[in-house]
Amino acid sequence: MRYQINKIKMIQILFVFSILMWNCNVNETQEQTDEYPDDIVKSAVYSGPKYPSDFYQENFYDAVLNYIQQWDTPTSTEPATDNYNTALDLTHIRLNELGLDRSKLIDGQSTEKYFEFNWASDSLITHPEYYFRVHKSSYFEGVKLGTLDENKFQIVELGKINYRPFSIQFVQDFFDRLWFYKHYNFGGAVVLKRTVLENQNNYNYTIYYTRTTFGDYGLQDKIKVYKGYFDLNKVNGICQINYSFIKEVRGNYN
Repeated sequence: MRYQINKIKMIQILFVFSILMWNCNVNETQEQTDEYPDDIVKSAVYSGPKYPSDFYQENFYDAVLNYIQQWDTPTSTEPATDNYNTALDLTHIRLNELGLDRSKLIDGQSTEKYFEFNWASDSLITHPEYYFRVHKSSYFEGVKLGTLDENKFQIVELGKINYRPFSIQFVQDFFDRLWFYKHYNFGGAVVLKRTVLENQNNYNYTIYYTRTTFGDYGLQDKIKVYKGYFDLNKVNGICQINYSFIKEVRGNYN
């Protein structure tokens, strides 16, 4: 009889605990959603600046920026090297893959972070200029991109930062730059907020942003709000990243 009573009490405790956990999850989701009400999101997309004033930015005008990728289905990796000629060879391979093998090299340069090669296209149906960059392995290596889906919660090892020393400012600039390269040519990509926190073992970079599908012929725009989370291990320099979809906002009619 005592066993049955204890069993009933245990079931009750587990039931109450499950309800509490469910409420916590609902509250967490509600907090993330309500932090950016629909009117705030729409205002940011249609009338606000795309980025905070101190956010990393570059202006490529009518050119296209490509970080060289090597595909190993279903993932792709952005290779890294500290050798200029190796980096140049990688751009030749990519040009051939894009059918731009007759392009002319305008300029090649080396920075602390990457090698960059500016090519002029001879095709009238493509962009007039292409910028190809190859990571310097002394700075950053092993970027894996192909398995990352912003609409699914998943944790992906992004790569390894070999640069030292780390600081909050470095982490902010580094992950600003990674986000910018992925989203700069999307018209509805707007940064709502980003923060950097430091603890004993890691740096944590969080960014809230939008991506917009613009409607045509009287259709309504669809604005999606996402959260991106980057984690940097202080000891080994390994970066992990995950994105999560927060909500969809109905935008303006066109």
